[in-house]
Amino acid sequence: MTAPARGYPDLHAHLEALKAQGLLLTIDEPIDKDSELHALVRWQFVGGIEEAERKAFLFTNIVNAHGRKYAMPVVVGAIAANRAIYSIGMGVPVEQIQAKWDHALADFMEAAKLDPRNAGLMTTIGGETLLNMRRYADAHDWLSRSLAIAPGDGLALSYQAATFQSEGRLPEAAAVVDSMPLAGMDGGLLAIRIYQRLLERNYKAAIAEVEPALRQPEDALNGFGPQLRALLGKAQRWSGDTAAADATFHALIDDLTPRAARVDDTFMPVTLAIAQAYVGEADAARAQAQRAVTLYANDANLIPNAEVGLAEVLLVLGDRDAAIAHLQMQARGTNSIVTPALLRLDPIWDALRSDPRFQALLAGK
Repeated sequence: MTAPARGYPDLHAHLEALKAQGLLLTIDEPIDKDSELHALVRWQFVGGIEEAERKAFLFTNIVNAHGRKYAMPVVVGAIAANRAIYSIGMGVPVEQIQAKWDHALADFMEAAKLDPRNAGLMTTIGGETLLNMRRYADAHDWLSRSLAIAPGDGLALSYQAATFQSEGRLPEAAAVVDSMPLAGMDGGLLAIRIYQRLLERNYKAAIAEVEPALRQPEDALNGFGPQLRALLGKAQRWSGDTAAADATFHALIDDLTPRAARVDDTFMPVTLAIAQAYVGEADAARAQAQRAVTLYANDANLIPNAEVGLAEVLLVLGDRDAAIAHLQMQARGTNSIVTPALLRLDPIWDALRSDPRFQALLAGK
């Protein structure tokens, strides 16, 4: 029996398409996977290279520090290092990417018609799709439909609060995060709640609410423990308790260093870099933040978190120009997590408020 034809190019065909368009650099020289591979790729994200000039990298001769060779080649940046690469993966020109996403979204909505009680699908449509597209009114509609079916669902509530925060609607966001008991709260929703306290500049409340949760086993926090500890450290620092903040960040660094290259939606590489920056480990923080950008380079949905994390690290280390440059780049993205409202509200960016370039970002320019 003949296998059905694949409806999309496999990885090998995709790499050939990138090569044909001059978007793939093949490196045949020996490359140390631990000290050279990420360092080489990350410079195109942080070294002043324009987005259109970024490439995907294919390393064919992987070694480690001891000279051990690995047969498997490694490719980095082949999904979304720039818009041209992303468009090849999507199979359409850059100007048609949005239309293809709209078509996919229409299929999602058709699926919801066929399964009108599928709350998880509605959460995906509202929170993972429409929120990222900044279609906030539509996101609220789908998330409300999900919560009507599954009241109290932590993921849907998290997305609902995050949508309000992205719009700068803090009272509505507070109503969502305060609607459930703090004890036993889902880790993701708790992270949104503590972030809400930071946006409100209510640092004492942030500390009081997160410290009991952090006494739980890590598994109870559903992977959000490191993010919650970073939020605690910021609340402590901004409330004036520098000693407590330093202790929190140092303990976080000790825990995360062995997981500095773990790539998933817990953002441990990004959180580690931020913790290092707040305790003044400048070289380590900068290198780790750049590494995180490279680690997430193949994930168009998560890379904005790494890029904003890099901007935060640069600002904490005193490099305002570089921080603003990265924020400007993020603000131009189609899936940016940077919104004028969050830039206006988040204490992270206080040091930039008098800068005309930052004021332009607040105005959506």
